[in-house]
Amino acid sequence: MQSDKNTVKIFLDKGAQIRNCLEEAAAYGNMATLELLLNYGAKTNALAGKLESPLLIALWGGRLNALKLLFNYGADVNSPFDKAEYMSVELLPGDGELYSADCLRFLFDNGAGVNMNDNSSLATALHIALHFDFIEASLLLIDRGADVNELVEGYGYPLHSAIFASDNYPEDDVLLGCLLDRGADLNSQGGTYNTALQAACIKSYAPGESEKTTQIIELLIDRGADVSIQGGEFGTALQAACYNYNSSIAAIILLLKNGADVHAQGGRYGNALQAACSRCIGNRKSKRRKNEALEMVQLLLKHEVDIHVKGGYYGTALQAACASEHEDVVRLLISRGADVNARCGRYGTALQTACATGNLNIVRLLLKEGASINAEIGHHGTALQAACGKNHVRVARVLLEHGADVHLQNNGAWHAATHSGNDNLVRLLLDYGVDVNHPHSLHGTALCPALQRGWNTKTRLEGEDRGDLDLEFRYHQIDWTSRVRLLLECGADPNLAANEYGTALQIACSVKSCLNNGGDMHPGAAGPKLLLELCPNIDVNELGGVFNSALQAAAYSGQTPTISLLLNRGAHVNVRGGKYGSALNAAIIAGYWDTVQVLLDAGATPDCHILSEPDEEWLQRVLEDDGRGGVERYRKFWEVEKAEREVLAD
Repeated sequence: MQSDKNTVKIFLDKGAQIRNCLEEAAAYGNMATLELLLNYGAKTNALAGKLESPLLIALWGGRLNALKLLFNYGADVNSPFDKAEYMSVELLPGDGELYSADCLRFLFDNGAGVNMNDNSSLATALHIALHFDFIEASLLLIDRGADVNELVEGYGYPLHSAIFASDNYPEDDVLLGCLLDRGADLNSQGGTYNTALQAACIKSYAPGESEKTTQIIELLIDRGADVSIQGGEFGTALQAACYNYNSSIAAIILLLKNGADVHAQGGRYGNALQAACSRCIGNRKSKRRKNEALEMVQLLLKHEVDIHVKGGYYGTALQAACASEHEDVVRLLISRGADVNARCGRYGTALQTACATGNLNIVRLLLKEGASINAEIGHHGTALQAACGKNHVRVARVLLEHGADVHLQNNGAWHAATHSGNDNLVRLLLDYGVDVNHPHSLHGTALCPALQRGWNTKTRLEGEDRGDLDLEFRYHQIDWTSRVRLLLECGADPNLAANEYGTALQIACSVKSCLNNGGDMHPGAAGPKLLLELCPNIDVNELGGVFNSALQAAAYSGQTPTISLLLNRGAHVNVRGGKYGSALNAAIIAGYWDTVQVLLDAGATPDCHILSEPDEEWLQRVLEDDGRGGVERYRKFWEVEKAEREVLAD
């Protein structure tokens, strides 16, 4: 629009940089703005090396006019085929499906594909066209000589991309047929899924269309695909099909009939049986998927698959079944002799896996079958720690009733419980003899998570699976005030050095002053205020930790209200030591000038009053941790204070 062009011109006249503006204008086909940018760049010599990316965007967005304009300004017609550029292409606004072929024809008519360098290939463009399911553009590239057997890093082979784009198969199988007719090698290996057959086995369709997977598998096998090739993310085509919730039992039968090896090892899940036991993890509540998984496991067992073999993400098929919360499969595997105490995989044991998912029925079943309740192994360390870490109170209670040791792994279960949002879980472990003041080497005492996480949304649980991410989200819905009260009522000592930040008060003072949590502002001063209210005998001058004093911690965190509370309780304003030397220095370096003024009013002594020159060695450390801004603030404050002192002296 003209108004857009005028606005852009104002910014350009003020010295704005072109940067990514060309790409944006090309993506949306804004010709007026694009021409303005090109004219401006030509006048300022700012176009060198900047037209190739917009040209690529115009091509796959189907912006023919933009493409022609960029060409007229000197864009290299071979740049869209550069192997270094294709990986960043995403589906763009516009009519790429309708007009990308026209854009390609224009490029070819103007010399594209001739005298390309070694880093360029038509196959790179073919992968993009196939990936977006741009049929006409794909066929045009094939006709122009794109190598149908060229491996492109990240995509695999063209045949792999075509399989993943075949949502309407078999009605829309023209691309697969064309590639195969042009000599695409079905058994070439490379890319994420290694072979075309494995890619077909993991391809997902809309619900109720699992027959499409079987049809493509059948087509590939009929054309010569080797079902026994190993490699890729899932190791074999059979393992991929067993894991793919969209594949049917017919697909598995087809693969087995054509020689797929049920005993082959490797890939994400180690073997086909473990993959089949894992297929419900994405949707544990689906009855249909569970029935299919059970039928698939039964089929593999009929083919004498080894249920004891170890390997893959979960270690054993039994652990995978526990992770899927598939009770029928768990019972079936145990009835066939699966070892409930096998040690391997992410969770170490089947019991720890079940405790992490929180399925009480499976936990009881495993305990009945002799599962070792205190085995120390796996992601969580113990079964009890897994239950506590995932906030499964009922599971934790059953484990404790069956003799789970709360003290294992440096009281790991206790510290996992204190990170949860369930006070009942905390009370449960206290009832079983946990020391409320036990300091964990990594997590500190129980007060630490309540005081650090309760008001600091930047601190999050570490974890890889979906459950851990859910716990992160729930952290911000926890009433940590009640947790602090509970721990103090149960004997938690706020004067103990809890972790690297020192005592509970110092920890609470180290939380940044305010954090946005879904629109609500949580003052960092809430933690210290609560402790000062509940603990009349708390020592506000206890030394230790990173900041050495609660006052310095609060100053660096910008907790101005807390500064006043601490001073009113007798905090010493000029205590030296800690990371920043004094509370005043901490506030200066952090740039909290309201806090600086409060401290000065309370009698804080600037460094320039006690030192002849700034400590350069210390300032170097400040530079490394707080950046140039922190150092500059300190030097400026020194300069101003020193000048004022000299004036007063005169």
